[in-house]
Amino acid sequence: MGKCKDSDENCVSWDLKSMSGDPGFLDGFLLLTAVPAFIFGRLVVGLLGTLGINQVVSFMALMPALIFVWYYFMGWLLDRRAHRHSARSMSTD
Repeated sequence: MGKCKDSDENCVSWDLKSMSGDPGFLDGFLLLTAVPAFIFGRLVVGLLGTLGINQVVSFMALMPALIFVWYYFMGWLLDRRAHRHSARSMSTD
């Protein structure tokens, strides 16, 4: 897209190459901790793509649910471990 001239009315221009964004800590943390959900999602989306289903739509529909299930499972495991640890410390007292 060319540059706008001063006399052009209703002209919109920007250079996408100069635009950049830093994803930040939380985005990186989400990606790092949810890697298994992303890997499983990639496999499912690839399978759905071979069946002729749009991969972008299936990715956008599946990933929130997969990430939720992954974090729910990890929370359940951590809660179970904490419960076992507290039960062990209570029985030794």
